Amino acid sequence: MTPNLDVANLDDRRSPRMEFLMNRRALFYRPTIACLLAFLVVCFSVRSLEAQVLRLKTGKFLIGSIEDASEDGLRVRRLDTGGMLNLVWDDVARGDVSKIRKQFNLLDEKELQDVLLPATKITHMLPTGKAELIGELVARQGNDFVIRKKGQTFKISVERMRGTPESIDVPIQDVLLPDEIYERKLAEIDPQEDADKHLLLAVYLIRVGDYPRAKQHLTSAKEFGGGSQPREIDAQLERVASLEANKAEADLIREINVQRNRKAFAKAVALCSDYEAKYGQAGKLKNEFEQRKAQLEKDRENFLLREVVKYWFGAALDECGVASRTMVDFDAARAFAEEQLGQNIRGRVAKRLGITQDEAEDLFKKRIERRVAANQSSGYSTGSWILGAAKVIEGTAAQKQDKDAKKDVKDDALERDVKRRLEEWMRQARRAGGQNQEQQQLQTEAEWWKEVDSTVRKFWLLSHYAETAGDYAVTSAFTTNCPTCGGRGKISTASTQGNQVVQVPCPTCHETKFLRTIKFH
Repeated sequence: MTPNLDVANLDDRRSPRMEFLMNRRALFYRPTIACLLAFLVVCFSVRSLEAQVLRLKTGKFLIGSIEDASEDGLRVRRLDTGGMLNLVWDDVARGDVSKIRKQFNLLDEKELQDVLLPATKITHMLPTGKAELIGELVARQGNDFVIRKKGQTFKISVERMRGTPESIDVPIQDVLLPDEIYERKLAEIDPQEDADKHLLLAVYLIRVGDYPRAKQHLTSAKEFGGGSQPREIDAQLERVASLEANKAEADLIREINVQRNRKAFAKAVALCSDYEAKYGQAGKLKNEFEQRKAQLEKDRENFLLREVVKYWFGAALDECGVASRTMVDFDAARAFAEEQLGQNIRGRVAKRLGITQDEAEDLFKKRIERRVAANQSSGYSTGSWILGAAKVIEGTAAQKQDKDAKKDVKDDALERDVKRRLEEWMRQARRAGGQNQEQQQLQTEAEWWKEVDSTVRKFWLLSHYAETAGDYAVTSAFTTNCPTCGGRGKISTASTQGNQVVQVPCPTCHETKFLRTIKFH
């Protein structure tokens, strides 16, 4: 067993072996002591600055003091550099978000949401016209659906129904009476003498607007010792007192939230304007209103973003379909796809969603970064040749193969002469006329447009719009061999001078060899 070394009592006359051991041990201790000192300094600094360790969604940790937090995000002063960081809530791990929001008296995301109840929507006919009934499906009795809503029972016969019943989530207050809501949740939680369960029930009751009962259960939570969250109980009691003292204001704020959950965003925005006009900066619940409003704006944007992306493509298809049937001039149709189509789409989307064209455009531009965009596909079909040979294969595997093939081909004098002779023969044949030669004449763009059906025209316009107008982004492109020439660019035909077989340009692909298809979002 190696004895402990007491450096202070060692004789000055040390052996080389002893000298080596002492130096080695000293080297071992120096970094250890330095690390310990650094750790103590960091701990002291963290404590003095009231720093927190934040978990980010990227998996990294950030140590710093939170200077401020609001619905827009939080400001953090870094411990290592002293610099200030502005973060949004989406940057922070979900568990830490709840903790920080409580720290700064901000409502938790769950508290900002209305309590939703699975319900059934039935569209049916009344003597006055079509109507909707939303409630809980109690039973099916023969041909009748039994629906219960706010203490009343309704029977809707299958004969009166229009369409099939639809399952939807609605704010619980739309279907149940306050007593029904309370009795169900009380039975579910069954708090008895558990302070934490009383707090849980009270927070739920605040969310459904039952403030008197919420206050009762918060008081019970205190009487049973406060549980694991005594500070939270005090905070919620203070909140309930404020809500009760300002009931009209609280009811207006809750109605904003109800309309938000119903996705009736126009009505919710109007209610926000009503609140600001009535209470302004003097509102007693101004902080809660601001939080509800921020959540409304966020949900509204997310909803509209998805709707804009969906209707944008639908409007593009409709507009291209109309143009394919009504526009007889190809040049005008092509110019329409490049210049006017985008404006028409903006107008249709804005009208459909009740927003401005500028807002529709701004939302559509956010689709990729917000990962809402979905890939769509379209093709130029037999009109691919109009793009030109280079454009037909642009961004495809055929383009790479074409480049590789050109490296191996030696375009010597003989090949150039053969090509020149073939082109000269074609020009002479066209000038000579005759039925056989007329069949070999290649279509013009205008002739192709008049010949093909409206479906081919529609997708040609859609493809051209996606690639040239600047609204969509092409994600990939691929080619298929021309069905007439099999991707050779030429076809064999009998010469008018004797029985010789000659190669002439393919009438379908015009020597471009391929048909182009794109994917875009």
